[in-house]
Amino acid sequence: MVVVDVDPSAAAELIAKGEVRVLDVRTPEEFALGHIEGAINQNVNGPDFASALEDLPHDKPYLVHCAAGTPGGRSRRATEALQSAGSKRIYHLDGGLIAWSGGGNPTVTVDGDD
Repeated sequence: MVVVDVDPSAAAELIAKGEVRVLDVRTPEEFALGHIEGAINQNVNGPDFASALEDLPHDKPYLVHCAAGTPGGRSRRATEALQSAGSKRIYHLDGGLIAWSGGGNPTVTVDGDD
């Protein structure tokens, strides 16, 4: 099992080509304020996180991110849980949503506005 670290431009390319599902592991409140379009939100600190991951489809790689993507942070913990749930290939967004937005990539809010 391999976790591949990608920068925002590589992540945007994977998403544009439809090669990954995006897994946002921040809180629902953070997600509501802005997220990558089409992302699935599962709070890594939620009580049912591990079981929720098992219920996700694992036929496609996931691009996992949190807010900052730091070593030992939420998205790093989530990649380990995703591996345990059965995902065979995982991409990790270095710098998280902060880097994504800082690179000029779009986000949407829960009601669909930029």
